[in-house]
Amino acid sequence: MRYRYLLFDLDHTLLDFHATARSAFFRTMQAFQVDVQHAHWQYYQRLNAQYWKAFEQGRIDVITLRIGRWRDLFAHMREWRNPREVNHYYLEQVSQSAIAIDGASSLLHQLHRKKQRMAIITNGLSQVQRPRLARSGFQAYFDFALISDEVGYLKPQTAFFDQAFRQITQQLGHQPQPEEVLVIGDSLEADIKGGNDYGCHTCWFNPKGLTAPPDLQPHYEISHLREVLMLTSPHTQTKP
Repeated sequence: MRYRYLLFDLDHTLLDFHATARSAFFRTMQAFQVDVQHAHWQYYQRLNAQYWKAFEQGRIDVITLRIGRWRDLFAHMREWRNPREVNHYYLEQVSQSAIAIDGASSLLHQLHRKKQRMAIITNGLSQVQRPRLARSGFQAYFDFALISDEVGYLKPQTAFFDQAFRQITQQLGHQPQPEEVLVIGDSLEADIKGGNDYGCHTCWFNPKGLTAPPDLQPHYEISHLREVLMLTSPHTQTKP
């Protein structure tokens, strides 16, 4: 079907956050004169994932998210650095990098030429996401970018999608039906669950070939971003 609106996740969907974060991590450790190895980066990734999951579930606040991951990392390493200072420097490094996922630029250019209306929906920190989106060159393709840090809600919360639909309505001049909006993202928990719960159609960007659980099935599943072009064709059918 021809969707009236596409809602794209940003990190791990259009921008390669893993590459950005890894580079920022090692630059930060170098700046604070901390001797690290690859194993420390892996440990930090696990910590960060745990803290973000707790934050998305409402069990911790954003300050705990920002500071706790570094405090725990340095405790593990038996090092001491001020976690607030480290976090500030790290976020500055992340904000200065915008590495595109393969096929993202071409896809957005072609969708824009087709006059497809689009927006960004992302769980993240405003001081990081706004500069990265600007650096990516993608900003011109989207009507708006909705960032959880700015609206006070996270995907998959209904209130986040309420705000997205309010902004879509402002752009289109009328409110589309949820099934006329396609949510595209890599996260089953945030993008697919959020979109499904709201009644939108969903597209899981799954380049690693993972398996979705039976109770969390997207309408579409793709391994490369170019496949979105086929999904936005008027003749596209959803999978059974």
